[in-house]
Amino acid sequence: MSSIAQCLEQLAAVREAASDPRAAYLIRSRLERLMLSCARLAAHAEGLAAPDLPGQQPTLGVDAPEPLRAIVTASSELYRQSAEICRPSESFDVRWEDGWRRLERSLNVLESRLGAAQIEYA
Repeated sequence: MSSIAQCLEQLAAVREAASDPRAAYLIRSRLERLMLSCARLAAHAEGLAAPDLPGQQPTLGVDAPEPLRAIVTASSELYRQSAEICRPSESFDVRWEDGWRRLERSLNVLESRLGAAQIEYA
């Protein structure tokens, strides 16, 4: 079961790994863990089956709380962007630098959404 605190810790771990762009594999694996935790958080909150793979998002009901929808949306955007830049061969090139700046903005959005959510788990 994932919690908001766990997601925020994983988000910090992504930023830590990104301090060295040569660690593309570590960055990618931490991003995947973060996105999977966010999806599981949303699934659990809505009583849905938890996804097994990063990039799988639960289908939220119409009455799902907006903060939960915002987390799913931000996580989905992060997944899309990370697929474009997280390749080991791109660690040092310009695409990595530009891509990381976009990805970091998406991390900021996700962090904001997680901080604003008032979802608690036992």
